[in-house]
Amino acid sequence: AAESDSAHRDARRIDPRTRKVLAIVLGLLTALAAAETLLRFRLPVTRSRWPIEFDSRIGLRLIPGEWVEHTNLLDFSVRQRINSLGFLDVEHPVELSPGRRRIVIVGDSFVEAIQVPWEKTAAQLLERRLNATVAGKRGAAQRYEVMNFGIGNYGLGQCLLAYEEVTRKYRPDRVYVFVANFLLVRTVAR
Repeated sequence: AAESDSAHRDARRIDPRTRKVLAIVLGLLTALAAAETLLRFRLPVTRSRWPIEFDSRIGLRLIPGEWVEHTNLLDFSVRQRINSLGFLDVEHPVELSPGRRRIVIVGDSFVEAIQVPWEKTAAQLLERRLNATVAGKRGAAQRYEVMNFGIGNYGLGQCLLAYEEVTRKYRPDRVYVFVANFLLVRTVAR
């Protein structure tokens, strides 16, 4: 019985080399966990440059000619120029070319979309899809132009002001307004 207990204790002992390997692995895991925790507190999750100003006609707008920058320092980095109207879009002529239809999207940060490159905004995706649809039709010479008039935190009131003061002169064929539900509730509750 004594021999059996001694053999059992020897079987439970960890080989010194294995003990060293386990200590090194455990130390590395602890160091990596500590480093990640430290970096999460030291590095910002996102960094943005969002040059905005007050416009007495429509409220907030982006500063024309400036750059918007948005990054999370890991997966994406977006840098876009603000057009002369104070929105994230290209310059559009006021007069529409023959054979073109103009759609305007007014709204909040979902429309503004500073987190994605301009060509991946809802306005640009819609424009490409509409133009691809009509391009496949025989004899279709019509083209679509979709304009982006979005600013973060725009409620219904600011969307209306942006339409009346800026967008209307472009004589759009269609105007779509998109705002987050809480912005809609905020406007209707007053």
